[in-house]
Amino acid sequence: MKIKLIITFLVASFQLLSAGEKYEEIKTEMWSSANTAFSNTNVPAKWSSSSAVILAQLNRFEYRKPAIIKELQTNNYYHIRIKLNDKNAIKEYSEISFPSERRALSVYTGFKLVKPDGREIIIDQSTAVEMEMNKGGSTRAYKKLAIPNLEVGDILDYYICEEETLPLNSNMYYFRPVQYDLPQEYPVVEQRLEFKAQRRCFISMNAVNGAPQLQKQVDEETDEITYYLVDKNREGVKATRWFYPYRELPTIKFRAAYASGKAVRQNDVFLGEPGEVKSQVSEKELLDFLSYIFINVSTDISKMSKYVKKNVDKKASGMDKAKAAFYYRRNEELNWDEVRTIADKDTWNQNLAMYKDNAFQSFDRFATFLDAQDIPHDIVIAVPRDIASIDDLLLEQELKFLFRIKENGEYLYLSPVDNYRIPGDFDADLMGTEAYILDGNALSKDWKLEKISLPVISKDDNKEVNTLDVTLSEDLKSASISMHSTLNGYQKNYAQHTLLDIYDYKEEESSKFKMQQNFEGTLWLKKKLLGLRESYLKTKEQYRNKTLKSITDNSFDLKIDTVSNFKLIQSGRFDTLPEMKYQYTFQTSELVKKAGRNYMVEIGKLIQKQTKIEKEELDRQQGIYQYSPRAYSYTIRVTIPKGYTVQGIDQLNTNIENAQGGFVSTAKKEGDQLIVTSNKYYNHIYDNAETWPSYVEFLNAAANFSERKVLLKKL
Repeated sequence: MKIKLIITFLVASFQLLSAGEKYEEIKTEMWSSANTAFSNTNVPAKWSSSSAVILAQLNRFEYRKPAIIKELQTNNYYHIRIKLNDKNAIKEYSEISFPSERRALSVYTGFKLVKPDGREIIIDQSTAVEMEMNKGGSTRAYKKLAIPNLEVGDILDYYICEEETLPLNSNMYYFRPVQYDLPQEYPVVEQRLEFKAQRRCFISMNAVNGAPQLQKQVDEETDEITYYLVDKNREGVKATRWFYPYRELPTIKFRAAYASGKAVRQNDVFLGEPGEVKSQVSEKELLDFLSYIFINVSTDISKMSKYVKKNVDKKASGMDKAKAAFYYRRNEELNWDEVRTIADKDTWNQNLAMYKDNAFQSFDRFATFLDAQDIPHDIVIAVPRDIASIDDLLLEQELKFLFRIKENGEYLYLSPVDNYRIPGDFDADLMGTEAYILDGNALSKDWKLEKISLPVISKDDNKEVNTLDVTLSEDLKSASISMHSTLNGYQKNYAQHTLLDIYDYKEEESSKFKMQQNFEGTLWLKKKLLGLRESYLKTKEQYRNKTLKSITDNSFDLKIDTVSNFKLIQSGRFDTLPEMKYQYTFQTSELVKKAGRNYMVEIGKLIQKQTKIEKEELDRQQGIYQYSPRAYSYTIRVTIPKGYTVQGIDQLNTNIENAQGGFVSTAKKEGDQLIVTSNKYYNHIYDNAETWPSYVEFLNAAANFSERKVLLKKL
């Protein structure tokens, strides 16, 4: 035992010493005077007016498999030297965040300032503050370092290097892909991009949108291959709303994968051969991959078929049968959702065997069912439009799959199920994309790929309709607003996933399917789960109101005091009733402001926050990528207090419409009510840069309306 403790102590001491040596090694490399790019202090004259200029930048990614031990190493080295030319750049770089060290992750950093007179000031990192970030339900620690004494004309030179050890639990491991845009926010004098991998690694890499190809360098001694690119004099690209950089900017995509010599290769047909760059996917490889997923897979569809036979007329159309099967499959997922909703993390992870198919398994079952029912259908293969075109497909995880049911020249698309998905829905990031289809009823040896364009939803099928009834307090210091919302298409997705849980629609679901009650099948955990449900339901409305208040705060340019009285009218979970409908009340003390004897009502703010295109955004060079055509409609009814009249109604009438979209508003006094309506809409999913002035026209019309006020004038 003592010997083991001594060895452990010696190993720990060695690792500590090695870490110190490693820190010095990286520091020497990063700030070496031999690296001339990182010694540069001169900004080209053409960029003298730029807010900042990147004098030099390095991004290096390394992938290794140490001998003998079952571990992988992935290292990311980032080094930048940037000249700060104005106060905006000073503000942006006044604080820098970087990861905290954790188990299996070592982080090495260095920060220095180079003053205009040539003085170099090393920044003390001991002042960095530990922070926490919660993302996706998990907490990750990071550090934030304030950069003191920054002045216009300074050069900030810093590096952040991460070295991570990963357990190798299988014979095949896919490293995280890198998709890298060569243009940065600021102009770049010189940047170097490197990918370093051992020869045994599989390399997927391509350069798109005019990016130059990477060069190859082999180190015979270490058996490593480096792919590198030196890019110079690259103009900056400002952060731009509604823009997919991977679709237009010169971009490098890279992924390394490791496989042992004994790895069984089945679905890894996209990998190519070890040590050789694979830059495209052939039709044969894609068909082989699809065959692996959809053919000769053992799936039990007996319950699904039995349900459809019992509940759907045998003379019904194939589409009706496919819809019924879709809802049955969704209900299978939902049967466990109550446990997922209430169970704490430890209980769920350690003691419950969660039944949840992945997307491929779900599609296997559908494929088997559609074949068994002899329902004509296509398999659809697409890539999200923000990642790449289907022609630039490189990695298997870029793919998304759909079924397309065919009947009398009409199509019904089916996606992987979730609690709120209905037949006909598919992800917004696939709309308007070119995709491949193949005949799902044909044998795989007869499969042929055909290219199609996926449909785009109309703005009227993707609409948010709000009615706001405004009641002012007797002292006119606050307002109570009853809001009724009707959402369809993609507009309902966020509200459904954020505001609802199974208890909001379990009764509706149970009327159509036999649902598990009181945690059937959880055996000895049943008592604990019943207690968890009771506790959850006690705080459910309180938590929802907190969430709803946060949403309302973010939606309106008003301080929201309270929210209450949430009521779900329709869940929007079935294609027979596809709209989500709900209502709630919120209160604000900022809608009305006293103006002498009178009161000013900020009526325009009730159409929620609006996008305003500022002067610096007027000149646009990039295409305009909307997530979807869509529309927003508001009807605002304000009860006018007795003893007052309304002035300024005529200022609320607007009519701006063009090919890209529009904003139309009307206002009238009807009895004791001021009634204001507005409709804002986007017609297209994509437009070229030349149409930007049309967007600016209706967007700024809506933004201007949101600043309009009416006067309650005392009689």
